[in-house]
Amino acid sequence: MYFSHETAIIDDGCAIGEGTKIWHFSHLMGGCTIGENCVIAQNVFIAPDVVLGNGVKVQNNVSIYAGVTCDDDVFLGPSCVFTNVLNPRAAICRKDEFLPTHIGQGATIGANATILCGITIGKFAFVGAGAVVTKNVPDYALVVGNPARQAGWMDEKGCKKQAFYLFFVATLSLFSIQSAYTQIYRQEKIYSKKNKFSFDVVHIIQNDTIKEKTLVLNCLGKEWRSLKTLHPNDSIENRKWTGISWNDLGTDQLDPEKYETTGVKETSESLFLHPPRGGEHAILEFCPFPIVHYPLHVGKRWSWTLIGTNDIYLRAIKNYDKKQGDTSVECEYVVTGEKSWFSVSENKNIPCYVIDATGKTRFGNTKLVAYYSEKYGYVYMHFKTLNKDEYILRLREEKLKTNTMKYNYDSYNHK
Repeated sequence: MYFSHETAIIDDGCAIGEGTKIWHFSHLMGGCTIGENCVIAQNVFIAPDVVLGNGVKVQNNVSIYAGVTCDDDVFLGPSCVFTNVLNPRAAICRKDEFLPTHIGQGATIGANATILCGITIGKFAFVGAGAVVTKNVPDYALVVGNPARQAGWMDEKGCKKQAFYLFFVATLSLFSIQSAYTQIYRQEKIYSKKNKFSFDVVHIIQNDTIKEKTLVLNCLGKEWRSLKTLHPNDSIENRKWTGISWNDLGTDQLDPEKYETTGVKETSESLFLHPPRGGEHAILEFCPFPIVHYPLHVGKRWSWTLIGTNDIYLRAIKNYDKKQGDTSVECEYVVTGEKSWFSVSENKNIPCYVIDATGKTRFGNTKLVAYYSEKYGYVYMHFKTLNKDEYILRLREEKLKTNTMKYNYDSYNHK
């Protein structure tokens, strides 16, 4: 049996464990699951599809929305806040976009803390009062502030520990939570400084013919002169763009400045990288460009529109008739998950985010699936074009003979 105050509202279909107490003016909706010996204080709302383990204590004025799971002995402080949609709009229904949130065993969420959806808070972690948690929190970690940053380690009794004590625990926590790197902030520029990246390119043509080559991305580390010519009065914006060139292997030993084709812009908020669009790659003009908006986390969304295209690119569309006119490309991006990319030079897995993007044009839709690493940038890009063929670019580490990622061509959907 459980206890509920006479002012509490408990809908049909709730599963409530023995010894649980539900106090004044709280509302539990059908479909929620509450464990044994829990305490639900005053004015608490619990939505369907919420799961609370045994011994969970929920303080006054807490709303727990669909998709939240709390393991045993979790403490939810007064007026702490959960969410389940990253980009809510009153006029747009996003019930199919709810992201789950998981609070590990024994964790504490302080008063007035805000927990964004789609993250994991590790066991015995401690979220300080008023913190805004935007990324995964490792086991035993103490996080405070807005956005929440780690300020130390806690033991299972809720006491702060010295660094030497929890070096071992910290190491374990990196493995106990899948993807503790859940959010990437912009830390160091990758493409704006002088650098060179080689990509193995696989071109899958509609008739299943496969062509392979290597493209070299030369990062010049200098202002993009083409942009300066086009927009001579926009000096502030010019300084944000630097020149890059995409060259076939064999031409990369030549002066890359003579083969400069495009630019890249990196700021603390975003990365905008032009893909290869010269020659046979002109059709990539109509695919989503490799664009990132920081900070990254699973479920994050952004959009970008290319307004108008050059006739050079339009002629790359099969059966294009000039009478059809121009087109824009409306692109929608979402971070759909996390992957590991094996770095041979470091002999370890490098965490990456999976970015899934769709481009809509008047001639049809295009697609980009990319893996993005904080350290290496784009390590994998898979473009599906208007011509129904595909380009797969995989970063090849310089001076290495061993491929770091293998393809199974039969696994791709060419339709």
